Amino acid sequence: MIQEAQVFGIIPPAIPGMGNTGGLQLELEDRKSLGSEELQKTVEALLASYHNEPAVASMSSMYQADVPQYFLNIDRDKVQLMGLQLNQVFSTLGYYMGQAYVNDFVEFGRIYQVKLEAGEQAQKVIDDVLKLSVVNSKGEMVPFSSFTQIEHKLGMDQINRYNMYSAASITITPAEGSSSGQAIEAVGSLIKNQLGGEFGYEWTSVAYQETQAGNTTTIILIMALLVAYLVLAAQYESWTSPVAAVMGLPVAILGAMLGCWVMGVPVSIYTQIGIILLIALSAKNGILIVEFARDYRKAGNSIREAAYEAGHVRLRPILMTSFTFVLGVMPLLFATAPVPVAVWHWERQWYSVWR
Repeated sequence: MIQEAQVFGIIPPAIPGMGNTGGLQLELEDRKSLGSEELQKTVEALLASYHNEPAVASMSSMYQADVPQYFLNIDRDKVQLMGLQLNQVFSTLGYYMGQAYVNDFVEFGRIYQVKLEAGEQAQKVIDDVLKLSVVNSKGEMVPFSSFTQIEHKLGMDQINRYNMYSAASITITPAEGSSSGQAIEAVGSLIKNQLGGEFGYEWTSVAYQETQAGNTTTIILIMALLVAYLVLAAQYESWTSPVAAVMGLPVAILGAMLGCWVMGVPVSIYTQIGIILLIALSAKNGILIVEFARDYRKAGNSIREAAYEAGHVRLRPILMTSFTFVLGVMPLLFATAPVPVAVWHWERQWYSVWR
């Protein structure tokens, strides 16, 4: 029923504490001080053109630079000519629009605060501000209407700054089947083509961590394999035995990649973390098999018989632990959660969230 309201869904953050919402968080910065109105036009241009990027599902922003506001134009020369102190004028206005702390008092064994503020109906009519009065140096009551004028303006509902620049927060949701890295590249190219060098931008929250990590996935995997190999070499006191323990890791990684491809899941930063966990689980199974094979080999069995007996003995425990892990994460795979819905009304200045 309210045509001016903006309604959009908000994805909860994947990691609690890393940002207020899920998706990718972008800060569009006014580095050339072009003003809030130009920044508003730029945000609207981005929101209107992101549909051309297949890697981006949605883009939303609550930045508003054209919110109706009242500006109290206080003539400071008149304030001095009337024998008033400017701090008294602002204090009176602050008490009327907000509240002021007076003191504390003790009653019924508890401490209560005394605060001075106007009534609920006092702030509904802007012209009532002109009826306020301030005592000048002669003890006379001087009304606000004698030195104040009310002007209607458009401005920002809240001031947002990022790295000392005026900024607008934008939330980007990657499209289904697209990774967060692909969405980051798509948004970067979109800003470059649409804005050129007029405005700058920076990623924040989880997107910042991902951009800082860069293309380190291969290095992380190699380091994980190297650490696993060195630990096993120290445990077995051999340079060749750990090779048998880590031979199954490429097959496990290949299975994970094929699973992502079949399910249409993008290889994101969370997939990379899961692959590192998969390396540890796969290495654990190899370690147990190699440990038993070494014992059978020391008992006088041939290499073939030792490997066969080790695999036969460890097959059931490995299957049990593997199925336990798979069944344990199944609720995470099929779980659904309510999506918060944000409703923002730029003129009436209210914001609500339902879960």
